[in-house]
Amino acid sequence: MSGWAVVGCNVKRRWLHPVGDRYINIGTSTLKGRHMNRFVLAAAVGVGLSIGLAVPVHAASNWAAIAYSVHEDYSYTSYGQQTQAQAEQDALQHCSAKGNDCQIIASSADCVALTDDGKSVHGGTGTTAQAAVNDALARSGGGAKVRATKCSTDQ
Repeated sequence: MSGWAVVGCNVKRRWLHPVGDRYINIGTSTLKGRHMNRFVLAAAVGVGLSIGLAVPVHAASNWAAIAYSVHEDYSYTSYGQQTQAQAEQDALQHCSAKGNDCQIIASSADCVALTDDGKSVHGGTGTTAQAAVNDALARSGGGAKVRATKCSTDQ
């Protein structure tokens, strides 16, 4: 077993040997020059990965949403909006121009899809358009057809 100790500008590695429930020091070695640079780089990368690179789940700057009117059998897909609320509001506003019973079926910072199984429509979300379609199909009955799919970053 070994342990690390920083002494001045050098890093000493202590070689320890277990004896019962304790360890005894059986030697040390010092990292210098090129090996010290590697140790410092590895430590910096480890710290950076453990603290600095954590990303929130929905760090995306774009959202997509699908609103659907049962009475009019009409859907509108909004995409490229900055927030979930904006995407949903835009979808509802455009859908409401054709129907007064619009509801949000799906919204995501990634991709959304709408399927129709002949009895009802189903929304799905996913990290890709295909994943969103698969999610919507999983919620649908047999023989469902894809009516819409859109990703928040589509142009």
